[in-house]
Formats: sequence, structure tokens, C-alpha cells
Amino acid sequence: MRDGPPPQLTTRGDQIREALRHTATLLPAQGPITAFVHHNPLHAFEDLPFEEAVQRAREELGYEAFLPADRYRKALADDRIRESDLEQIAQEELRENANAPVTGEICASDLLIVLLRNPIPTVGRRLVRWLMEEGDAGRKLREDLPVAARHRLLNGHKGRNAEALQVQGLWKSCRAAIGRAGVGEHGRNSLPPVRFRDLLLQNTHLDIDASVHPFLIRLSGAFLDQGLASWSMDTEDLSFREAVARVYGGKVPPIAEPWASEFRDLLVEDAAAGDDEVDSIERSLVALGVDSAEWQTFLTQTALALRGWAGMFYQIEIRPDRMPVHAPRATLAGFMAVRLLVERAVSAWVVRCTFACQEPFPILRDRLSKEWEPAGQLSRDERTWRLFQVAQLVGLGAAELDRLSAVELSTLVDFLNKYGDQEIRRLLHLAFERTFHNGVLAALASHRSEPVPIPNAQVVFCLDEREESMRRHLEEVSPEVETVGYAGFYGVAMYYKGLDDAHARPLSPVGIRPKHEVTEMPLGDVQTHVFWRRLLHQRLALSRESITGGGTTLVRGTVFTALAGSVMAIPLVFRVLFPRLTARAHRRARSLLRPHPTTELSVDRVSRRISSIGELSGFSIEEMAAIVARVLQEMGIAHRLAPLVVVLGHGSTSLNNPHESAHDCGACGGGRGGPNARAFAYMANNPGVRTLVAAAGTPIPPSTWFIGGEHNTCDDSIELFDLAVAPEWACEQLEVLKPALERARARNAHERCRHFESFPDWLSESLALAHVEGRSNDLAQPRPEYGHATNALCVIGRRTLTRGLFLDRRSFLVSYDAATDVDGSLLASVMAAAVPVVAGINLEYYFAVVDPTGYGCGTKLPHNVSGLLGVMNGHASDLRTGLPSQMTEIHEPVRLLLVVEAAPDRVAAVLDEHADLARLAQNDWIRLVACDPVVGTYFRFDAGTFHPVEPELVELEERAASRAWYAGRRGHLPIARIVTREPEPK
Repeated sequence: MRDGPPPQLTTRGDQIREALRHTATLLPAQGPITAFVHHNPLHAFEDLPFEEAVQRAREELGYEAFLPADRYRKALADDRIRESDLEQIAQEELRENANAPVTGEICASDLLIVLLRNPIPTVGRRLVRWLMEEGDAGRKLREDLPVAARHRLLNGHKGRNAEALQVQGLWKSCRAAIGRAGVGEHGRNSLPPVRFRDLLLQNTHLDIDASVHPFLIRLSGAFLDQGLASWSMDTEDLSFREAVARVYGGKVPPIAEPWASEFRDLLVEDAAAGDDEVDSIERSLVALGVDSAEWQTFLTQTALALRGWAGMFYQIEIRPDRMPVHAPRATLAGFMAVRLLVERAVSAWVVRCTFACQEPFPILRDRLSKEWEPAGQLSRDERTWRLFQVAQLVGLGAAELDRLSAVELSTLVDFLNKYGDQEIRRLLHLAFERTFHNGVLAALASHRSEPVPIPNAQVVFCLDEREESMRRHLEEVSPEVETVGYAGFYGVAMYYKGLDDAHARPLSPVGIRPKHEVTEMPLGDVQTHVFWRRLLHQRLALSRESITGGGTTLVRGTVFTALAGSVMAIPLVFRVLFPRLTARAHRRARSLLRPHPTTELSVDRVSRRISSIGELSGFSIEEMAAIVARVLQEMGIAHRLAPLVVVLGHGSTSLNNPHESAHDCGACGGGRGGPNARAFAYMANNPGVRTLVAAAGTPIPPSTWFIGGEHNTCDDSIELFDLAVAPEWACEQLEVLKPALERARARNAHERCRHFESFPDWLSESLALAHVEGRSNDLAQPRPEYGHATNALCVIGRRTLTRGLFLDRRSFLVSYDAATDVDGSLLASVMAAAVPVVAGINLEYYFAVVDPTGYGCGTKLPHNVSGLLGVMNGHASDLRTGLPSQMTEIHEPVRLLLVVEAAPDRVAAVLDEHADLARLAQNDWIRLVACDPVVGTYFRFDAGTFHPVEPELVELEERAASRAWYAGRRGHLPIARIVTREPEPK
């Protein structure tokens, strides 16, 4: 949350606009689900250090910051957290106070380690009393006590009741100690709320949001709908406020709610004022009696009560180009203006029906605020319980507690209060991250591979961590091939309109708004064929819409179900039972009915013609040359190009998956990267571009040819484009490469399948490929692929740093060669393009795991798509933003470790130039390490500077192939070395 001098607010309208601006930063930044863009859910807090930010977000948003402590303690038991790392974290936390005595012989570090290792259940006052009076807690010591602590507590006492007597005595001493420590009753919140709804809820037990939200959801869904609604709201050229007034401002509003008349009167009054949405908000705030000093808090809390829909209005306001069909005049101010009118109407009805007097809102609000009762307080029993548990764990008996002074007791209790559940989870998380990060650095420092001297072919993949395994398998089956990683839009930021697309969509990082449009065009004189293809496409779409829409109405739905229900059930059954075979039959039928013509991309700019979306049509030769030269230089292959360079974008296809776009390319703004790869290959093959590139000092040999393609990360298929225009010698090179690609994708599918419980890993690679193809086409499959789950690392550097390492599909891989970067400008460009993308992906998954229903959207099972915008639970709920649990269940939430193979001063210079990157690194949203490319030393970025670090050198496990390492294991695996044998001479 950015701090700074407050702006000068000269009017009340300016104050409201500033409040709305602040509110917008806290709303979900997820646009339409058809263009899912991974981002940091706490983008508004990036100016704060990570640990402070997640705590602030927990207080303001109510979401969890870390995993439950039990998850971390299980990792400790499984050696996923090393004891040395846990102790080091405790020492760093306490610093100079680590050896200070807390009480008696117990020092601070020892006590903190006890709290970290041992669970202390959080229980309420009533449960505490039951456990002590009826349960075993009042008669027996904890079963997990160390032997020394148990012996010390029993103090040699034996007999049937000895343990019970000691426990009861300890409980009494703990209660007395809490009293002597001078700790009073701690209230959790004593200030009255700013929302009128909260005041009414406590006094009337009626929640006005329960009436406001269903109605507002219907209004929002109808206004923003992208063509799915049976009855759409007439929103052409109307704002949300104007559209609602048109529909509901008549003499007989079309709603049967008991507060309908109040709402109609407010709409008429609001329309008569003839002013804008901000003025409408101001009138509502005054009418509700909200003090101007509380406007920002009130508007923020009100918007967050229905944050999904409020956030969607704001996203459409700032990025209308991301809408799948059309962009209505949606604004956050319009949404809030309508919401407050609905809230006033419902509140007026509740007040009229509940209170005998008809007080104005401001007077009633003031009276209810004075009657506000704060939330329940922490009882003495609850605080005694924690001391009681800790005393057992450290062997502190009743007699010793009784001898402690009030000062000593206060020190002990303050320590326990400071390191409650949230702090313990924070420290356990830091230890968990440290163990992983140290293991990665140890593996990288212990490994170096030799570069491929003269590669037969170079295959360029997106930096996506899902391509890590694909690259590894390709290099295993064909060691003479070099793989390269780059941001998957390949420098070609564009709006793209495919042959069957109704509208162009942006294919670029979300922070870049493209200035060019590229269209897929049929090749040759096939206009008649394309006309009939598009006509058939439209007719099929209309028939599907008619069937879908008719099935939701009373008369047509009944008739359709009776006449066609049994017939439609047949393909449905085949879809579920035989998804792969049904998909093949469907593709075959589609190719016969709608054969896809040979196409080309309109990359060249023929003139200064402006496209249908107001952007330039195509790229000039100079623009293409600049893109090609820059990308080849940043990849580090500009002066050592292989005869064949295959550039692969990536995307994902799956059935019945609203979150399909979340599996697509993050660097393409949630779109598929195939068109970008295809466009880049076209540019690099263009003779005019090659002439300009050569003049700029980056010649492309005549013996090099580029081929664009797309890798489907769901079914592991690979499609290559424009082979018809490739020269014969390039096709011959491609024929040599194709078998390696086929074997690599089959191996990749097999490795992916180890995470799918339904696939036995002893089956063959060909069956694994069939399995992922089936998952991609399975109508009932909630997990077609796991997407970015398991991401935890990003390496920017030469392939020699990671080639031959089994990184378990956890690492983003970005190619960069510091030896070719004279002034550091290439590193700056690479980091600026890659780091925001990978950090956004990592943080999106992190938060979706630590709070699956807060930062994530929960399970897919109750989801329904609303208006091509997002998903709701059931038929009406807030828009559920974030990732579903089926995409994150195998993910471990750790912050991204970014390893950059460049001198520390070079990396520091990049941070100085790019405030967004500096913010991520300095505030620990990512963990940054620089690796000197000359001597191989490592430097960790901490507190704004780089500090030398010496990773532990380890002897990595070696295997001859990846499968030999992961065979029989499904969980996360440590890094291993894959030693590929040299190919036998033919």
C-alpha cells in the first residue's frame, strides 16, 4: 500500500475520488476469466515488506498469511525443514536477546524453539473448561513431552493419582501466575464500525447485505454480460447508474422486494439531480450519516463486501480491451453509486419495520454507535491454557511457577503473547523457505554442464516452469539440441485475431498495451471457402446458443428435454466414458465439415491503415528488425544460431474448464503464445528484416531458418506453422528433429502423470501421452493439468547453469548470457519482461494455497460461469477470483527464489532503474541471488544490498534419465543430476 504525502483535496468530490482510488487498489485485479492474468493478489501492499504486508492484509481483508502450523511441523518431521535452519531463524528473530533468560534457566531462543516445534492448540473459554474438568488435560500431562520435562514435572512422585495431582497443581499455579503477571482482559475491537449495516446487524440481527447482494449481483451480471444472459439489460451507451434507472425507475419497478418503492423513489430522486456518479455517492454518504473523515474507510469496506463484482467493474474501466465481446461503460464509481442507493433503500425498510421511531439515518447511526458492544474478550482461562501447555513442554512445575516474581511472570507471559499462532506460523514458514532455497543454491553451486559446441538445432521455449521438464527431456533424447528460454510473447506485443475469432485480443504482458494488430488470413484465393466456413461457424454457434438458451426457459426447456434429451445424452456419455476417442471423432468430423485452410499472418504493414480496434495493422520493417535483433541478443544466441531454430509458444486446451485461460501463457496476458511465436519466426525469416538486422551488427546466416509453433501443455501436442514456405533444407533438418520432439513430449507426459493419482507410473510413455490427451478432452475432469503448481524458482542465465539438473518442473528458465551484454542493457530488458510475470504467477499460487477460499476461489464443484466474466458459487454469489483448489492442491507456497547469473553490481543497477523490480526485491516479495558468471560466487540480496553467501557443496544424486529419478514417487523431489550418455556413432 503506497505511502506518501496525501493529495490536496479541494472539494468533497475530490475526497470521494481519492477514496475510490484507494479502494480500487484493494480490489481483486482479475479481469474477465477468458484472459486470466496471474498477478500478486496483494499488489496494493507491495510497498511494504512481505511479512508486514501479509499481516496488514490479514487485518484489513481477513485472509490468512501462512499455512497452518501443523503443515510446517509435518515438513519438519519429514526433514523438509532442517533443524539447523529452524534454529538459525530463531536466532535471527531474537538477535541480541537470543540468550537472555525469559524465566529461571530458560533462555529466549530455547523457549522459542519449543514453541516452534510443539503444537499448542488454540481453544475457546468453554472448551478450556471442558478439557480441564471432563477431558484428559486436567488429569494427564501431554503425551508428547520430552522425557526430561516429564521427569521434572513429576519430581519423583509415584502412584495412581500422582500425575493428576501434579497437573491440577500446575493448572492452579498457572491461573495464579496470569493474575500476578498483571495482564488484564484484552478486548479485540472496541471501536464502533463505520458501516450502517454492521450497526443494524448487532441491534436487529438482520443483515442488509443479505438483501443488497442478491439484487446487486443480478444487476451487475445483467449489465456486464457478454452474451450469455437470456434477458440482457439494454446497456448501449449507458452507464450502470443510467441503465439501472431506466429499468427500475418506472412507476412499477419490476421487482417484488419489500423495499422496491424506497428504491424506486431514490432512483427518481437521483436521476432528477442530473449530476455524475461521484455526486450521487456524496448524497448517499450524507444520507447514511457517514462522517467525511470516515468516507474512505466506509467506501473501502462497502466495496470489499462484494469485492469480486466491484473489482470487475474497475478492471473493465481501466482495461476495456480485455473484454471478450464488448465493453460496457462500467466504472467503480457507478457501481458504488448504485450499491449505496440499494443499501439506503434496504436500510430504510429495515428501520421502518424494526424501530418504533422514524429517526433520520444520522441520528439513528449516532445512537446505535453509542450502544455498540465490542467483540468478546480473551478470558483468563484462554490465557492460562497457553501458559499451562508451555510450562509442561519446558518442565516448569507448580512450585517453580509460584516462586517466580511478578516481573519474571510478566516477561514470560509477554513472550508467549508476542509469539502466538501467527508469529509461530511466520517463523516456521521462513524456516521452510530457507531449507528449500539453501538446497537449490547448493545444487546450483555443485553443478556445471558443458555448453553444446555447435547445436544441430535450437528450440526456444517460453520461460514457463512447465517447459523445464520438456526442455530436459528433449536434451536427454537429443544431446546435440540446445534449448533456450524467453518470455513467451517473444517481443511481439500485438492484438491478434485468428481466422475464426470474432474479435482481436491482446497477446502481451498485462503491463503492455499493444499498438499493433495482426490478423490470420487465408492463403491464396480461397475467399469463397472462407466465407462458407465462417457462415457454418456462425450457424453452429447460433444453434448451440439456441439449445443452451432454450433449455433454461420453461416451455422450450420442457419441450427440448422431452424431444432431444435422450439423443443428446448419447454424445455426453461418450464424452465422459471415452473422452480421447470422442475428441478424435469430433476433430475428424469438424475437418470434413469445416476444413481449415492454409493461412498466413498479416504481420507486414502495407500502409498506415488503422485496424478495426484503432491500432496499426501490422509492423513496419524497422519495427520487426528491432524486435528480432533485441530478442536474439537477449537470448544470448545472436552470434551462434543453429541451422534450424524452432520457436514454440504455449497454450492449453481442456473441456468444461472455466479457468482454461489460467493455464495459458502469462507473458501473453492469459492468451496462447503460438501466434506470437509464429509472428516472430516470420519476422526473423523476412529478407528485409535480415538486411536491417545485419546492418545493426546481428547478422542472421542464410543457412538459418526459423519455424514457429505451439506446445499444448495439457495434452503435450506440438503444432508447427508455415512449413509450406520453409526451404527444402530446413524441412530436412526438421525431419531429423521431429522424432526427438515426439519422444520428448511422451516422456514429458509420463513425468507429469506422476502427480495424477489415477495413473500408475509403471505404465509406458505412450500410455501416459494417451492419458493426458484423455484428460484434456474429459468433460468431467476437474484437473486437466496442474498449471503452474510447484513453481518456486527462476534462473536467469546460461543453460550451462541448469542443463542436466532435474528441477522437478519447479523452475522458470530464462536464457541470458552476460558475456554478450556489454552495458547491462540486455539484462535490464530481460528482467523487466520476465520478473513481473514470474513473480505474479508465484505469488498468485502462494496466496491461493495459504487461503484457498480467500485469495483463491475454492473448489470448482459449485462454480457456475457468469457472463463470460468469472465464476460464482451456485446461481448467485460474489465473483470468485483467484485460483481453484484443484489447480493448487500439490503446490507448496514458497516465495520465488530468483537466481540471476550476472555480477551483483549489474543486478543492482537494474533495480535502480526499475522501481517495480526494486520493490519486489527490497521488500522480499521475491528472494534475489546474483551469481557471478566469471568466478561462480553467489551473493544474496538482503536489506537493499548484496552480501556474499557460500552455498554448501553437495554430492548430487545421479541418474541416467529423469524417469530413473522420479519413478515410484509422487511428491516433490530434491534436485538431482541427469547424466546423459553420448549418442552412439551411426
